[in-house]
Amino acid sequence: MSYLRSICPAIILLCASPAIAQDDEQTLAPFRSLIETRLAALKSSDIPKYMAMLDKDYVVISDLGERRTRADLPAYLPTIANPARTYAIQSIHVRILDDIALVDAEIREDMADAVGGWHESDVFVRQGGRWLYLHRQDSSILYPPAPVPTDTDPLDDYVGQYRSAAGLTDIITARDGTLYGQSTPQETPTALIHVGPGAFAIPGGADLLVFTRSPIGAVTGLIGHLTSGQISTSAKLP
Repeated sequence: MSYLRSICPAIILLCASPAIAQDDEQTLAPFRSLIETRLAALKSSDIPKYMAMLDKDYVVISDLGERRTRADLPAYLPTIANPARTYAIQSIHVRILDDIALVDAEIREDMADAVGGWHESDVFVRQGGRWLYLHRQDSSILYPPAPVPTDTDPLDDYVGQYRSAAGLTDIITARDGTLYGQSTPQETPTALIHVGPGAFAIPGGADLLVFTRSPIGAVTGLIGHLTSGQISTSAKLP
């Protein structure tokens, strides 16, 4: 029986048995060390050390939804290794059932000009007295842009209706120094967060709206940068 087939009943039992969760330091320490060792190997481009931690059937799903097997990693890892980045485990939780361990951890990533992070869910399998990575899945932590004052941004320029190629219309209004957006006249307007000249964030996520201008400065449209990675464009109606 493959490890993947054996994981399914283990996960079911773990979910049904909260008592199996083991977050005492003695249990957490080996898995914290495994994550720190993996990240250190990535940072230093020590690919052999990284690969030695993985089961032969290892699979990773990135925060972009990309699936890679163990065989894909020797060529891929050097493309994301960066000695200038630092990593720190913010939290970690462990559940163990026999020779399978489920670990979820929050990782902070510090870069020269930004801070990032992700949650990772790891499945470890115990072989010959040591734990090996069998599966990993990452989920990015979204950090909404910080608001900035609107003093020098003429909000009234953005007021109007914007229509996409699909025929959808967004309504933009301004009131008391705040810009609002809504999809229909009946919808409650959503206050947008000003994050830069002509740029606004939608509360509760990382979607970004950026207004476009003509060479003479007139507002001509609206570009939506969605969390999914998609880009939507709308033209301002006369």
